Amino acid sequence: MSQLGRPSGIHAFLIGIDCYLPNRLPGDGSYYPSLGGCVQDINYVEDFLVKHIGIPQDNIMKLTASKDGADGTESSSSEKAPLEPKERWPTYENIVSAFKQLTNKANAGDQVYIHYSGHGGRAKTIYPELKEHTGGGLDEALVPTDIGNSEKRYVRDVELAYLLKKMVDKGLIVTIVLDSCHSGGATRAASGTVARGTGRIDENDRPADSLVASYDELSSAWKEITSFGNGSNSSRSATGRNVQTFKGWIPEPKGYVLLAACEPDQSAFETVFNGEKRGALTFYLLDSLKHKGPNFTYRALHDQTAPKIRAKFAQQTPMLQGDRDRVVFGIDSLQPSLYAVNVTGLERETNRVKLNTGKVHGIGKEAIFEVYPSGTTDYTKTDKRIAVVKIIEAGATESWAEVVERFNQEQQLVIEQGSQAVLVDVASTRLVRKVSIRFKEKPPLTANQIQALERVKNAIEQLKGHSLIVLASQEESADYQVAKEMERREEYEILDPGGNKIPNINPPLKISDPDAPAKIVKRLIHLIKYSNIQQLDNHDNTSPLARKLVLELFALQQGYEPGDMPELHPLVARNGTMYTINEGQYFLLRIHNLSKQILKVAAVDFQPGWAVQQIFPRASDTDYLNIDPERYEDVILRAYLPQGYREGRDVIKAFATVNPTSFRWLELPSLDEPGQRSVAATRAIGPKNELEEFMAIMTEDKPKTRDIQLSVSASHEWTTSQIEIEMKR
Repeated sequence: MSQLGRPSGIHAFLIGIDCYLPNRLPGDGSYYPSLGGCVQDINYVEDFLVKHIGIPQDNIMKLTASKDGADGTESSSSEKAPLEPKERWPTYENIVSAFKQLTNKANAGDQVYIHYSGHGGRAKTIYPELKEHTGGGLDEALVPTDIGNSEKRYVRDVELAYLLKKMVDKGLIVTIVLDSCHSGGATRAASGTVARGTGRIDENDRPADSLVASYDELSSAWKEITSFGNGSNSSRSATGRNVQTFKGWIPEPKGYVLLAACEPDQSAFETVFNGEKRGALTFYLLDSLKHKGPNFTYRALHDQTAPKIRAKFAQQTPMLQGDRDRVVFGIDSLQPSLYAVNVTGLERETNRVKLNTGKVHGIGKEAIFEVYPSGTTDYTKTDKRIAVVKIIEAGATESWAEVVERFNQEQQLVIEQGSQAVLVDVASTRLVRKVSIRFKEKPPLTANQIQALERVKNAIEQLKGHSLIVLASQEESADYQVAKEMERREEYEILDPGGNKIPNINPPLKISDPDAPAKIVKRLIHLIKYSNIQQLDNHDNTSPLARKLVLELFALQQGYEPGDMPELHPLVARNGTMYTINEGQYFLLRIHNLSKQILKVAAVDFQPGWAVQQIFPRASDTDYLNIDPERYEDVILRAYLPQGYREGRDVIKAFATVNPTSFRWLELPSLDEPGQRSVAATRAIGPKNELEEFMAIMTEDKPKTRDIQLSVSASHEWTTSQIEIEMKR
């Protein structure tokens, strides 16, 4: 038996629906056609769980709806009842009952695995007051077998979120896999390939009462899960800023792992694999699981599975949210030492690999990456490297690289889809900043002070150009200056080009400290990264996304507390660019997608202590959220100044891309580290994550210094927007 996890204390709930009956809604024609691979999916998942994980058969609950034949073709048989006894049909009533039975049966600390294969859909919301702040009025839903009867119910997102929350509240370790469409986006598929959803919204009036819980209970749980909740979550209450960060099936996962077959604007496909109809996610998921060992995390599982699916279906990208670094069918989490990108494509005959990074991250030609096996969590172990690759074609969010060196060939380690690539050299002189050392001061420096500055100069020279820093010549203007503090304190200071001391860099560094020169170099690199990231922009005014991402700020009512219904009062920017907000004040950031396509959006906050933190989506397990065309997302924030600050300037910058990408690499820790600091005085927005040790994404320089403009194809795939906020105590 595989050692992927412990055999005891694991429960499973499996749902597979091939037969949808009747498959016509009143006045709507054919709506949810029967499928052909969902029950097959569930049978294979059950077989895997029993044989490879060792789950006792008594710990597996299964609801399936089979039809005559399993080829997925339309026929009169699709109008007949499922072959199984009615008590085993995946109706709304049976699904809800099974969730409750499983929650009652499992003990705290047990694992619960839920796998759904069937249609996903959208319906007119029955919770309008809970959905009004998402810019839409729809419920995402699982589609029971008998949904064709207008008196039947969907399993709606609000209900599913409640059921999962009850499991988590009991202490269960939950994983849910949804091999279905989110919104059921319609598509033209090849013969034999079917999308698990349709492109229609169910506008029929359906029963509004729920068997899951009372309306008040559902509403309270939904508000608590979302950022409009009561802030009881400990990770949220410690930050002082609350952020709404959900889109798609259910709110941002808290305490469980969610693996969905596709993005909200995409389709989840089923097609023929080895002569049988199967769902693409389930097929490749099991294929990856059968070959992996004990430290295989959900992040590694996703990285292995996603490229295989995208290679077959370009418009299907699986989504992973929640505790990505938890071991599959395990209870431990393995945190990666650095952030890496994935190998998403291979051309072995040309010695090239495709990486999911590009110009939107500031990555250009000549950038160097080291490639590690899929599932690697410690990138400091260079003996595990497979190869070194160099970018030769940089796109917006995907780039081609050539292999320049290989390792571990005797161990037969090869690059494959899902291998991890870590940036080791930006290789762009456009990112480099010049630094000068100020030896000439009045009064003249002492011999000890001059020697201290010489040590900084030597530390920079030892970098030998393999850094973001170079020494400026006497004739050149410098971006930064290093000097001795002009007061009596024997300390270093970093100055801007105008000779002004750069604030909020602590603790002070004594010139007598032998480690201080190396620390000065690190601080300079940090400041350069901060500047480069802030300048990251798409200057192509011909891009169809130009000016399509718009940010608005609203003040909330006096006395607002998390959980209250927000009253929005538009804020007016001073001089058209700078908003002023008082410390402790709640406000709402509205992110508009004015384009005609779904955009994948993230937002980061540039803080006065030289930190960069992603605030939307807030959770560290979500890289971006989809915003539908001509829709918006609301983010509730709270102005917060660290102890000792009278005021501070924040820049909130939003990024939008057409293709999946991540901006978490942009995160930087604060440089402001006074001797004693409480948690409440930190400057983070959202949960405090393990700060990145490695900066893997850099911006290009200002347009006037660029020697290469963005290609039309790359610049048409992303855009940015930003606002400045002055916070005062």
